Amino acid sequence: MPSPAILLNSQPAEMPDPGLFSDKLVSADVAAALPPGYRMRALRRSDYATGFLECLRVLTTVGDIAEADFQRQYDEMQAQPGSYYIMVIEDAARKENAVVATGALIVERKFIHSLGKVGHIEDIAVAQDQQGKKLGLRLIQALDHVAASVGCYKTILDCSEANEGFYIKCGFRRAGLEMAHYHEGPKSKVTLTPTPQKEEERKKMGISYDALSDNLRDWALRQSVFFVASAPLRGRHINVSPKGLPESSLAVLGPNQVAYVDSMGSGCETICHVRENGRVTMLFCSFDKTPRILRLYCTGSVTESDRPEFHTWLQKMGDKELVGARAVIVLNIFKVQVSCGFGVPLLALDSDPTLDEPKPCLLTRPRLEEFARYAVDRGQTLEHQQKWNSSSLDGLPGLHTALRAGGHSVFWAECMNWCDSNVVCHISDAGQAKRQEHKIAGVLPAIIYFTCSCATTLSSPRQKLAISDAFNVYQETNR
Repeated sequence: MPSPAILLNSQPAEMPDPGLFSDKLVSADVAAALPPGYRMRALRRSDYATGFLECLRVLTTVGDIAEADFQRQYDEMQAQPGSYYIMVIEDAARKENAVVATGALIVERKFIHSLGKVGHIEDIAVAQDQQGKKLGLRLIQALDHVAASVGCYKTILDCSEANEGFYIKCGFRRAGLEMAHYHEGPKSKVTLTPTPQKEEERKKMGISYDALSDNLRDWALRQSVFFVASAPLRGRHINVSPKGLPESSLAVLGPNQVAYVDSMGSGCETICHVRENGRVTMLFCSFDKTPRILRLYCTGSVTESDRPEFHTWLQKMGDKELVGARAVIVLNIFKVQVSCGFGVPLLALDSDPTLDEPKPCLLTRPRLEEFARYAVDRGQTLEHQQKWNSSSLDGLPGLHTALRAGGHSVFWAECMNWCDSNVVCHISDAGQAKRQEHKIAGVLPAIIYFTCSCATTLSSPRQKLAISDAFNVYQETNR
């Protein structure tokens, strides 16, 4: 009788998990150039749970793919040998999400060039915390080697103009212009907006926290600049000030408190605004390969240099002494918001033909335009705006198109906002003003109500103009 299957720790032996293609096609020279502990291999069926899809999410929208759908797609690719070569790089030191980079070669068979083949390199993606290790370069070199090994007479790929220099160094050269026509796919299979369970997906569209985490704190202190925005309760001027050297002038005192040194300058708008109303927003943004925007919504106080507690606050700042410090702004954080930074340009080095040496330059990140194009081509713009652009953080009406798409009355939303911000009923006995909420049913009663209110209770020129604003909203939304 044949011997029974060998058991390990009372469990059946694992089924083999062969790759999408033979690992013998992986270039030994390219694999040897990887960082220590990194391995290059073919995609496997089990890579659904090893970080492969997370890598692709760095590149573009992936969607919420179930494991059964992943396996079905894998089987269809495997059933066409010689066509799909998806390669991954894994970090053996990582217990979870070991796959840190991926790229694909798709082989196209032709009648020209004696039934020749063309290799298309696509979907080069590297995990955000692994960028800068030349993993993308190694994938391109390895996939180009596979294309040559399977008999392709050329390898082509798509790239942005900003990355053209990189691909020239990889042995490629410009060859014409590509045009693309995106086709509408089954909407049930497409997830434009991030799914709740995907942390990295949520960050792309913005997510809020109640406090500053250790990771975000460390990231903020590593940036080269931050911005401070403030405004008076009355007046036309909204101030935005850039602040440099966060590691020296900024201190994170706790998960809900930060402070920064305010130095000599040509104005003191932030100090004036903080004294009046305390409202401040701080913004940090990344100019490197990992895009991110961090906003801290705060209320604050000012401690000037002649106050005894000034030096106590100053000792909590960075090691570098800032000459001319005139105040310390202490801010209490009530909301932390993290969002994508794809609209912020990438700071890079370009060659200067006059000096024959690198010089700093700003490059446009293509991701934001690609995301917008994805939505426009699939007719999902209104769906996106309805979810993300219907209101402000404080509940003010947002895009009118988004409100209409959600079945809301734009006139009603603007009227209720007007009512909340302008209508004050005076109580003569107490001699004080009290805000009252009013529910108005229908357009005509609303206009009558606003007319009566403005005629009897509102005195300032701005308040008297509020009724005309209401009529303008009505006319605009009913054209």
